[in-house]
Amino acid sequence: MPYNITPAVVAPGAVLPQSLSTSFAMTAVYPLLGVFYNDGSYERSLIRDGTNPPRAVHTWALAKRLTTAQLTALANFWTAQHGGLNPFYFYDPFNVLPGQQIGSNFDPTGDDTQGRMICFFRGDWGQRTDLGRHMGPNLTLVEAW
Repeated sequence: MPYNITPAVVAPGAVLPQSLSTSFAMTAVYPLLGVFYNDGSYERSLIRDGTNPPRAVHTWALAKRLTTAQLTALANFWTAQHGGLNPFYFYDPFNVLPGQQIGSNFDPTGDDTQGRMICFFRGDWGQRTDLGRHMGPNLTLVEAW
């Protein structure tokens, strides 16, 4: 049928290397709707996606200085993902089952679902070097849901 466009489905095809996953610190935000009324009162409620309890929006920011090898690995991975255009799998090293070691959930194939998140890069690439360690780019990983 003419002019019938189907949306592109892009499945993650890469996994962020395990050596980089501990360089990111997670934040969780619960999105709110808020309304101010004329009497000065404020009403707010969580935006729900059908889950109970409501789901948080997870982001991970680069939180530590990188070695040259780590910076090169991150640059190569960022380039392979075309910046923030392609999704990829990120294994949160702290999202493990009780009794397991931190980081034991990593799967380089992307098949294991424990701790796996589908993410995109957000932010610009810019770096600075201080005394042998690199201040990484202003990159954030944003969970796609």
